[in-house]
Amino acid sequence: MNPVLGLITSIIVVAFLAIAVRVITRQMVRRPAVEVRSFLIAFLELFEWLLWAVCLVCLVVTAPHPVTLVLLALLVVSVVIAHRLRYREELQSLNRWLRMAVEKDVSLPELLENIAMGCRSRLARRIKACVKRLYRGESIVDAARRAKLALDADALGAMIIPPPKTALQGEAALPGEEIGSGQALDSTAASEIGHESPRAMALVGQQFTYVVATIILAWLIGIYIRSHLISLFDEIYDGMFSSSRVVHRGLDMVAGVGDVVAVTVLVWLLLVVVLRWLPLWLAPWVPWFGGKAVDQWRCEVLRTLGRGMRVGLAETAVLQAAATSTRIRWIRSRCRSAQRLVDAGTPLATALRSATLVTKREQVWLTCAAKNSNLPHAIEHLCRDIGRRQTHRWRIRMAWFVPLATVLVGIFVLVHTLFLFHFLYGLIGGLA
Repeated sequence: MNPVLGLITSIIVVAFLAIAVRVITRQMVRRPAVEVRSFLIAFLELFEWLLWAVCLVCLVVTAPHPVTLVLLALLVVSVVIAHRLRYREELQSLNRWLRMAVEKDVSLPELLENIAMGCRSRLARRIKACVKRLYRGESIVDAARRAKLALDADALGAMIIPPPKTALQGEAALPGEEIGSGQALDSTAASEIGHESPRAMALVGQQFTYVVATIILAWLIGIYIRSHLISLFDEIYDGMFSSSRVVHRGLDMVAGVGDVVAVTVLVWLLLVVVLRWLPLWLAPWVPWFGGKAVDQWRCEVLRTLGRGMRVGLAETAVLQAAATSTRIRWIRSRCRSAQRLVDAGTPLATALRSATLVTKREQVWLTCAAKNSNLPHAIEHLCRDIGRRQTHRWRIRMAWFVPLATVLVGIFVLVHTLFLFHFLYGLIGGLA
C-alpha cells in the first residue's frame, strides 16, 4: 500500500475518533452536575486535543514542505483564537448572569446548571464542578476558586455583599424617572461601547497573533534552510563566486539578528503567559500586556467598589470582599493596601491613588466627584474610559507594528532567498 495513502487513511480515522470523543464529552457535560465526573471529562478533552495533534503531525509527514507548516500554523492559530474568543464571551455572559441572579434572588446552582448547558468551551466543565461543590455546602467563593472558575471580582463581590432590597427597588425606579434628562441615552451609549470594545480587542488580538506566528515560522524556516545548505556551501566554498560569499556573510548577520528577535519574542510571550504569577513589581513592566492586565485588574476593583457604594455599603467592606474573592495576587495586595488607608482615615480617592488603583489624574477626577456626591457614577465612567483608552492604544500599536513586522520578515526571507539562488548559481557554475 502507498505510504501516503496509508497516512491519509490514518488522518481520517483519527479525525473521526476525535469527533466521537467530542460528542461523548458533550453528552457527559449535559448530565446533571451530581453525576458529572470532572476528572473524566478533563481526560477526554485532553485526549481529543492529542488526537488532533496526531492529525497535524501526520499531515506534516504526508506533505513535508515549509508551506504546509505555514498553513497548519495559521489553521492552529485560527482555531485557538476562536476557542479563546468563545471562552471569553461565555465567561462574560456568566458574570452578567450571576450579577443579575443576585439582584433577582435566583438560585445559583440551578442558574449555573442551565448556563453550563449552553457553553461549548471548557467553561462548562468548570461550571459543573462549581455546582457540585455548591451542593456540598461550600460558599460560592470557595467553590469558584477550587473549580478554577475565573469569575470577575465584581460578580463575586456582588454575591458576597448582595445589595439590600430597598436599594434594588430604588435603582429600578431611577431609569424611569430620568429618561427625560438623558439617562436612557447614556445607558445606550455605554452598552454600545461595552459591546464594541471586546470586538475591537478581539480583532487586535488576531492581528497580533498572526504577526507573532509569522515571525516564529520565518525564523524556524530560516534555521531549516541554513542547516541543510551551509554544510554544502562549506564543502564547495572554493568554487563559489565572491558575490555568493558576500551573500553568505550577509546571511550570517541577518540570521544573528533574527535569532535575537525570535528569542526576545519567545521570552516576551512566556512572560505574558505567566503574567498573573509574576512579582507584583514586575507585572506592570511587561511590554504592552503588563499595562493592559493592570488596567483590567483596576477596572474589576473599581466596578466592585462602585456597585457597593451605590447600594450604601462601606468602602472598607467592599475592598475586603474584593480582596477575598479574587484569585489574582495583584488585586488582593492593592485592595488590602487601600483598605488599611481608608481605615486610617484617608479619603477614598487618596487611598486608591496610594494603592496604585488610580492614576494622579484619575484621583483628581474622583476627588471632585466625591465633593459633588457623585462618586459611584464617576467610577463607572472611569472604568469605561480606561477600557476605551486601552482599545485605542492597541489600535495605534497594531497600526505600526503589523507593517513593521511584515517588512522585517520580508527582508529576512529575501536574504535567505538570495543566498539560495546564489548557492544554486555558484554550484551550477562550479560543476560546469
